[in-house]
Amino acid sequence: MASGGINNGVTKFCQSKDNETLDKGNCLTVSPVDGSCYYQSTDFLGRGGAGSSIIILYAKNFELDKYNGLFISQTITQTAASKYSYGRMASLDRIKKDKIILPANEKGEPDFAFMSSFMKEVETDILNATLRYFTDKQQLTPPRFTNTEINWQTFALHEIFEIYAGKRLTKADMHTGNRPFIGATDSNNGITAWVCNTNESLDRNVLGVNYNGSVGETFYHPYPCIFSDDVKRLHLNKSSLTKQGATVADIENKYVMLYLKTAILQQKVKYAYGYKFNESRMLKQSILLPATPDNQPDWDYMETYMRHLEAQQILKVLNFYAKCG
Repeated sequence: MASGGINNGVTKFCQSKDNETLDKGNCLTVSPVDGSCYYQSTDFLGRGGAGSSIIILYAKNFELDKYNGLFISQTITQTAASKYSYGRMASLDRIKKDKIILPANEKGEPDFAFMSSFMKEVETDILNATLRYFTDKQQLTPPRFTNTEINWQTFALHEIFEIYAGKRLTKADMHTGNRPFIGATDSNNGITAWVCNTNESLDRNVLGVNYNGSVGETFYHPYPCIFSDDVKRLHLNKSSLTKQGATVADIENKYVMLYLKTAILQQKVKYAYGYKFNESRMLKQSILLPATPDNQPDWDYMETYMRHLEAQQILKVLNFYAKCG
């Protein structure tokens, strides 16, 4: 956690050092820069490598929970936002003296039960509105799911992708930072370290395919990252798309890339540490894709299909939270 008015105050995810102690969660954090306040449910690094200037507030004489914490954090933000800035930062002494307006019970004490109930209603309203939105979205209608309605064709990877190498980076040369380093792993979306290094493998909106290590594992990387020399970077083939009358800008989005990632993963069983998925084999490898009547990759179908799957998963999560609420 560090000072700042976005992302709930989170600046990065990192491993605490041996001499660092995590601050306990179930508290409020206040940014001295703009007075923005957030409820923190989990333990976090609130100083040292993650920032040294946030103000942490723990409950006194009452039980803080997610819902009254969200209510109070919004009240503090509204009170402090107009008072603090870079020219006049909040401090612990100043925050202690600030007054906020809260609902009170008959005894004139803060009505924490009302605050929790109110925020639960707000959460429920947002969940229901989001459920209605996704239920009404057209992508919930399954797009031509049966195999008999799809024209399937095989395409060599060199027809779909341009393939680029990663760059070797030893642990000795790594420096801790915020940039993902993509290695030949089968988990964590291929991220094996967080570094501040950069090199010619710096890339984004690309598939990373392992030809070493966990051979054949494929991950989509929409964010800037650098790649190990054990991982190949796959971009959509610009020249091939031009021949098809399309451009990369037309079709290169997360839905198409995730569909292609899955198609490549279907070939993983063929490769192993003793039979690496190197560049020459990648170029020759064919994958099965839906095709248009003129036997070109059906990019629209791939995007629609993946949007449908995404919407279904989001609905499952929303329904779960709606029932729990």
